[in-house]
Amino acid sequence: MGGTVELIYLYIKKYEEVFENVEFNFSSNYIATMKNNQLLIEKNKKSVKKYYGDNINNVVMFLGKNGVGKSTLLDILGMNRKDRISDTYQRKSRKRDIKYSYFILYHLYDDYFGFEFVDYNFLSGKDRISNIDMQNENAESALYKLPMGNIFKLENEVFKYCDNIMVQWLGNQDIRSKLEYAYITSDKYNNRISNRYREYYEDYMFERRYYLEGSNYEHLYKYFIYLKDINNELLQEKNITIENSIKIDEHMLDSDKSRGDYLHHKKRELDAQFDLKSNVQIEIEKKFNKKKIKKDSRSKKEIFLETFCAEAIEYYFLEQFVGWSENEGKRIDVNRADMSLADVERAISELDEKLKTEVINGLTEIMDFQEEYALLLYKIQNSRTENGKIDLKAVLEYTLNRVEIAASGTINIFDRHAVTEILNLLEELPKSYFVGKRSIRIKCESGKINEKIIELLRKYDYYFKIRNNEQGSNRISRILSVSFPKMSEGQRVFLDIISKAISAIYTIQPGDSLVLLIDEPDRALHPELARRFLATLLDSINKCQDRNIQIILSSHSPFIVTDILPEYVYSIDTENGKRKIINNKDTYATNIYYLLMDSFMLENTFGEYSYRQLKNIVQILNEKEEIGEEKLEWIKNIIDRVGEKTIKKKIMQLYEKKAHDKNNLINMLLTEKDENKLLKVREILEKND
Repeated sequence: MGGTVELIYLYIKKYEEVFENVEFNFSSNYIATMKNNQLLIEKNKKSVKKYYGDNINNVVMFLGKNGVGKSTLLDILGMNRKDRISDTYQRKSRKRDIKYSYFILYHLYDDYFGFEFVDYNFLSGKDRISNIDMQNENAESALYKLPMGNIFKLENEVFKYCDNIMVQWLGNQDIRSKLEYAYITSDKYNNRISNRYREYYEDYMFERRYYLEGSNYEHLYKYFIYLKDINNELLQEKNITIENSIKIDEHMLDSDKSRGDYLHHKKRELDAQFDLKSNVQIEIEKKFNKKKIKKDSRSKKEIFLETFCAEAIEYYFLEQFVGWSENEGKRIDVNRADMSLADVERAISELDEKLKTEVINGLTEIMDFQEEYALLLYKIQNSRTENGKIDLKAVLEYTLNRVEIAASGTINIFDRHAVTEILNLLEELPKSYFVGKRSIRIKCESGKINEKIIELLRKYDYYFKIRNNEQGSNRISRILSVSFPKMSEGQRVFLDIISKAISAIYTIQPGDSLVLLIDEPDRALHPELARRFLATLLDSINKCQDRNIQIILSSHSPFIVTDILPEYVYSIDTENGKRKIINNKDTYATNIYYLLMDSFMLENTFGEYSYRQLKNIVQILNEKEEIGEEKLEWIKNIIDRVGEKTIKKKIMQLYEKKAHDKNNLINMLLTEKDENKLLKVREILEKND
């Protein structure tokens, strides 16, 4: 059995105090509606098939001003099951109260449909869906673990209950096509969704993934490679820069003067061990050292990797290890004498082979700083090859083991895995990418994807996302940074959203379906980028021909809405505190100016301050009192600067009428002979001058 699983419909009976008895259709193939508690579904005979491309089922937009609930609707669709439970139910004693009531409808295959319910009352009681036949199954048994998905077969407009645990049931029916959600939002303060990186996957509902922060570097790299085919003028330079960003926290070294001096001294000793000379030191040696300084014969790649390893050892030992060990009560005693290398060698020689191996590999319990520092020097000394070169990778692995053990009483850290994997991938890059002591530059030439770069960025993305994971953490972003060409905030947001979308699409298997939710993608975009956003997104997605996509956007901007078929634009407004939903407005391929005039977009088509000033001028010009010459001149100067021709013409007519009335009074003053009338005219003119 086959077919494409697709999202069809959302019905909200009640959500918070704003949405009540509202419905939304998302499929280009079906139209659903609730009438008199009956759920009706019919094929969409007027659908414009494949309008957005062969693999894009539909594009739907929630349109409206800020605060009307656009993002709330995306949350309802996109919340994973764990967050949905927190949002929908509140516990009173042993019973859970259901705060909100809605369901989401899917077409699974043939005549089979799936429902995601959060409320028993759709299946039982006076408000149940009347054309659902539970086949003698109890509603609470069918929905024993709310929220969850149920399967029904549609026969003669009646939904007959089949089973629950929808995802598991599909697998048992040998339905290979699955559906997932990807929710892209920059609102990290959204209290409905968890902003920690963690995937929750359960069979009770379709899987939801959040894309909340940070670029997805792997797919942004791929997008750069193919950028010329889609939008070459977006960026003139298409390079990715990877930099050694290691810097020991100065506060860590200087929090106490004696302790700070002591740690600074240890850092200088390690610098000497690793031959880490600064550019200033090198220049001084060149100037004052009479001996000829030997030219560094190492390649830029070797210099980068050796510098990175040496600085990482210092960072992890002097900041991370010291910090975690002090957290466990191992404070540094700066007055205690250091252990000599001979003392360390003698102590190690007296150990049995098993314990000796553990000490050499850094796998023992933590000790006082002096012992730890002496053991580090011992490890450095015993990691020298025949030509005197230090095996920095071995020393770094030893140091990372010490950090992991020091932190184990507080938190699990993944730095040993993260740094080792990233370093191994850096070693596989071509020499030509290494451009300096601390920099790697990758030119994204059109059409040439380097799989080593893909693997490196994929690993970096993974460790970046889980850097603050509930199960552990890592510091990979503190020691290595990935950056892209200088770009405006709008360009960065534009590429960030599209790369996340492409990343989400590639997480699903070929033949599967993805509902792509994007919250206000044009929030930080320049109008021209906003105008081109959907076309660029569609061009990018259409390259993924083996996956089926539905797109649902929220926006308050006119620039995207003109690209969307009008029956799938849901304009949201407020009426008596409730949300009013209108669709089929004349938005498709409409002039932006006319959309701006629509109250769903803006109260006014220009800035609030200029609106207030012009409104004030109109009120003054409409008043019966006469206006003084100085005020009239001020008003005329403002009118001369108005750019919108229709408004300017109308206000100028009011101005000319007012000026004409004043001129009539002046002429009356010059020609009138009746003293009483003259006195009255003088009073009017003097009052307003």
